[in-house]
Amino acid sequence: MARLPSAAPPADESKLHRAHAALLKLARSQSFLGENLIADFRAITELAGQTLEVARCSIWLYHDHHSRIRCLDLYDAQAATHSDGEELNFKDHPSYFLALEERRLIVAHDARTDPQTREFGQHYLGKHGITSMLDAAVRKRGQLVGVICMEHVGQPRQWSTEEEVFVCAFADLVSLALEANERVWAEAALAASETRFREIIQNATDAIVLVEVCHGQRFQCELTNPAALEVSGFTEEQMLGKTPAELLPPENAANMQRLLEQCVATQRPQTAERVLTLPAGRRTLQFVVVPIRHERGHVYRIAVIARDVTAQRRLEHDLDQARKIEALGTLASGIAHEFNNLLAAWVGQLELLELELAPAVRQSASVVERLAALRQSFDRGRDLVQQVLLFGRKQTLRRQPVRLDDAVTEVVRLLQPTTPPEVELQCQPVAGVIPVVWGDATQLHQLLVNLITNAVHAVTQRGRGRVEVGVAAARTDSGPAVQLSIRDTGAGMEWDVQERMFEPFFTTKPAGRGTGLGLAIVHSVVQAHHGAIQCRSHPDHGTHFTVIIPCGTLPAASNNSGHHGSEAAPPLGWLQNRQTLFVDDEEMLRRMGGSYLAHLGAIPVLARDRAEALNWAEASVGPPAAIVSDQFIPDGTGLELIRRLRSRWPSLPAVLMTGLATEVEEALSGQLDVILLEKPFRLENLAKALDQARQKAPPG
Repeated sequence: MARLPSAAPPADESKLHRAHAALLKLARSQSFLGENLIADFRAITELAGQTLEVARCSIWLYHDHHSRIRCLDLYDAQAATHSDGEELNFKDHPSYFLALEERRLIVAHDARTDPQTREFGQHYLGKHGITSMLDAAVRKRGQLVGVICMEHVGQPRQWSTEEEVFVCAFADLVSLALEANERVWAEAALAASETRFREIIQNATDAIVLVEVCHGQRFQCELTNPAALEVSGFTEEQMLGKTPAELLPPENAANMQRLLEQCVATQRPQTAERVLTLPAGRRTLQFVVVPIRHERGHVYRIAVIARDVTAQRRLEHDLDQARKIEALGTLASGIAHEFNNLLAAWVGQLELLELELAPAVRQSASVVERLAALRQSFDRGRDLVQQVLLFGRKQTLRRQPVRLDDAVTEVVRLLQPTTPPEVELQCQPVAGVIPVVWGDATQLHQLLVNLITNAVHAVTQRGRGRVEVGVAAARTDSGPAVQLSIRDTGAGMEWDVQERMFEPFFTTKPAGRGTGLGLAIVHSVVQAHHGAIQCRSHPDHGTHFTVIIPCGTLPAASNNSGHHGSEAAPPLGWLQNRQTLFVDDEEMLRRMGGSYLAHLGAIPVLARDRAEALNWAEASVGPPAAIVSDQFIPDGTGLELIRRLRSRWPSLPAVLMTGLATEVEEALSGQLDVILLEKPFRLENLAKALDQARQKAPPG
């Protein structure tokens, strides 16, 4: 069946009313006895064309083993005339006919450009002025036999979801007319008519349930088709003779009961969309509920036609989530830039203060303690920024070989002392050899901490229980992987909570007890490592998270050397008494940068933006020893400034500062002669970056 548009326009209420009236008229009609097939077709095309307000409505049937298709009736709304006899060959329009065989609907908002219909071209579309087409396949006993076509003339038309549903209903009526016609030739008995009607239901691609209306507004299932059994997960024995209350949870049953009662009370078809909890799982279904009247006029049956739109709604939800993440990522960029500037200034001033203290004062126990507390506060602030960047996907992956079995052991050991005594935190034995993952150790560590912490919290909600953490070798289509398992005996989650659990800032914890970032970060880490995550949870039966992390391709050798300690970086000989340009719009950072450069032996030249830096360069008689610039400056970017200065001094060593490494790395696009320095940084980081910049500067 053709995919429905992700955001179909809402249907006109008056048009829906007319569509309901048309279906009501057909339901009351005595036409479909099979005695005059062309008269039946004319009734259908007239009602369908007038209801959906199209210029032309036609019914076509296949001939010669599907090699050609012939129009049996075409209703022209403007002329109010019927015609027939036109034929189309399969070989001339293969895309259209193949689409018709594979799908229930062909939805062409612009028939001239849609790949399914554009083959008709001028000889058909242009000839009749057709701009939009809505075609529904007609099937008889499951076999494709023809098509009902809605053709619009004028500006291209956006077909609504309700219009698509109704054209399917008219296609079913065409099938019904064909079946009735066959019955006339096969047998005249009313019993045969009933049998054929049931066959249509059984072979319909949409889920159909025939409901008997009993005394006292009791509705029970009389007939169901295979499509309904597949969508619901019930067996035929489970459904037959049962009421909504006997099949569905209370809330679902009450909604369905009201819909059926409204159909009987109004004696008109009803449309609705409902989320039902079924044996096959939670399903989002679009319903068309059509009353079937006795010859005496009262409703004695209801045909419930349902289409499964679960996948479509899930895609819409995922798109909405992606938009939220994108918006939050943009917000994270701004927060990170500003907060990293503050952190860089704080840590810089702290380090400079420490360097300027006399050795005796620096070694004082109280001073050491206060300096350690300040560093700890700085580290917490830096970690907070990293978490915001992580779920906003603005953080660069620092890949290295990671043994997740060792990481699990370490995280469990670190969390044991803070785990409440009523919670048993267990690390399951590792079976076999666990492969090494090529990933970001910090992010994977954060993933484990968040999942285990959530599990512990879930168990404490029930009072007592245990959390089991396991790791095992696995395999995916792309190669070896590692599977993480975090299982708890906690309170479990309702389905509505599971649907939102990865949303940023969504939390079920009391105010002040959680940020709602934990599982959002977990989801971002899994996606960044091209992995997968699955959650199985039921209220009062605990939760089980399974995470698959592909191993990736490990390089032959990796350099994981870092920088540690707080010793002052030694002066750089090539910087001694040479002017060095430092550009940043934050005054605190400029002062810190100047002090850092002075400690390295340079003569700092400070500028707040590109204009100040270029003005200094114009007045300078010679090049600076190097330039250190923030990427985000008020009148441009640091990279643009570096390129301007290098047009005058090609071999100028350049360092680019940023709090958003991911975005800047994309801007650099492989430009290896500019060294990236992430904020916040220490004196030794700046010294190392300057040395690398001098080594990689372009030749003069």
